[in-house]
Amino acid sequence: MSLPIQDIETLEDGKVNTEEINEFLNSTLNFLFFVFSNKLLILINLFLATLVASLILYITPPSYTAISSFVCPPPEILVGSYQDLSGTSSISLGGFGSFLKDPADIYLELLKSRDINLKIIQKYNLMKELNTKEYESTFQKMSSLRELENNKGIISVIITTQNAALSADISNEYINQMSLFLSSSNVNAARNERIFLEKRLSEVHTDLTSSSKILSNFQSDKKMLDVEKQSQEIIRTIGELQSKIVEKESQIEGLKVIYTEKSPKISSLKEEISFLQIELNKIKGTEKGTGESVLGAKMVDIPRFSLDYVELVRNVKVQEVVFELLSKQFELSKLKEAKEKVNIKIIDKGKAPDKKSGPKIRSTLTLVFVLCFVLTLSYLFIKYQLNNLYKVHPETRENMKRLRIKIIGL
Repeated sequence: MSLPIQDIETLEDGKVNTEEINEFLNSTLNFLFFVFSNKLLILINLFLATLVASLILYITPPSYTAISSFVCPPPEILVGSYQDLSGTSSISLGGFGSFLKDPADIYLELLKSRDINLKIIQKYNLMKELNTKEYESTFQKMSSLRELENNKGIISVIITTQNAALSADISNEYINQMSLFLSSSNVNAARNERIFLEKRLSEVHTDLTSSSKILSNFQSDKKMLDVEKQSQEIIRTIGELQSKIVEKESQIEGLKVIYTEKSPKISSLKEEISFLQIELNKIKGTEKGTGESVLGAKMVDIPRFSLDYVELVRNVKVQEVVFELLSKQFELSKLKEAKEKVNIKIIDKGKAPDKKSGPKIRSTLTLVFVLCFVLTLSYLFIKYQLNNLYKVHPETRENMKRLRIKIIGL
């Protein structure tokens, strides 16, 4: 079918070997006639191959592909997650520094990790969906459903299943699980600080409530609301009462010049003086005073209870200050914890595809058609060459028959 090397060299030298060229052309034409004479075989092979491929494609369940993509988070957060990543059995680090050359590599390994995949298997009951009986076999089969691509820091998670909605859910869940992993690894310190402050704040609130209740009971029992104000009020009231008593006594002395001791006016003033004296004794807390003072606490009780009162007030004030400071720190720790959380920027969220991604009928049938045609031509070419060989060397046919019989006999 091809020109010999010496004939090619002859052509290059400008000398044309007509007989060789004619022989080549005749051989080519004879092969084409041979192919045309076997056109029925070619058509039958093409028809059967296409029919079988069509039947296989028809019974093959359709598959759906969902794609979600996100931007790789900054490499700084990997330092916070390194301790957790190194303990994940399915992630082979091989040196943390090498991953920092391309942070996307560690995210790709994280998406392949056993921990994340097992959580997805459990959440969507993929053992039933993939018809497997063990988590290990399901985990191995997950790799055939998943494809990960890294395009200049943008990672795409491509999931193909026989359920359109499930493909979208799994692709989104991969990103969600990775975000949860990075966040839980990165905010441990902030979360521990927030938990400690929350516990301490609860203890201080309990102490403050207890101290306030003790102070309230003390004020209620001892009738001491405010030592300083009560002292000033008692002193002012004592002064007013004593001045009224002196005023009444002076009035009596003036009336004695005109009236006797048994005069109604003098008796009335004496009764007023007696009443004022009783009130004065109540406030002072002397033995002659009975009942309770309108001001609550007695003058004699203030020095005795003031130390206890001041200590109780001081405890309440201290607890209030501590509670206020802890409340501010607690709010700051919550803000810090929120800032430490990793928010992955999602570019495309996986959506349930409207069209199936496989099987690809047109491309598959075209490939089968071309492949079948090439194989049939190859078969005809070999058969054509053997026929030519039989014509030149008839004994070859007998040798081939004997060889075939021996092979079949084996």
